[in-house]
Amino acid sequence: MFSCVKQTLLLELGTRNLPAIIGFEVPALIALIKLASLPYLASMAALIASAAWYFWKKPVLNQLFAIVLIMVITPPVSFDYTLMSLWLPCGALLIALIRGEVRRAALFLIPLAILFTPQSYIRVGLIPYGGQLKALLALFLLAAAARFPLPSSLFDDDMAKAKPLAAASK
Repeated sequence: MFSCVKQTLLLELGTRNLPAIIGFEVPALIALIKLASLPYLASMAALIASAAWYFWKKPVLNQLFAIVLIMVITPPVSFDYTLMSLWLPCGALLIALIRGEVRRAALFLIPLAILFTPQSYIRVGLIPYGGQLKALLALFLLAAAARFPLPSSLFDDDMAKAKPLAAASK
């Protein structure tokens, strides 16, 4: 997420300063990034607290998605290897999908498929935007986990015991 803040600051300075930004002569950019980091960290602390309160009574699979996505979203620097953490909720989602207990699985599977691919080819001129795309997809997944419950008997959720999708369609 902080890459979006840094990219905005870079665009505010303009691409005419790009050679200076690539090099080490960037005191204005560094000062702006340091200035933006304090409100960013405060907003991430508020996000963590509000997500902990909101996801408290959600199904376990939703909580798993929320915990892992917040672990990926909140650090100021988060590279592609941190997305490996998403394999656990993705695997649990696939098991629940095989059991026929999940609705709206495409809302989760399509963004996960895009997140698991390399995004280094997404560029506008010399400026890469792969990290920003991944941050937006992670936010979309967090919003989907907040909006759509994913009950599963895999985690012994009370909502999953009602009726699986396969039994409901008969």
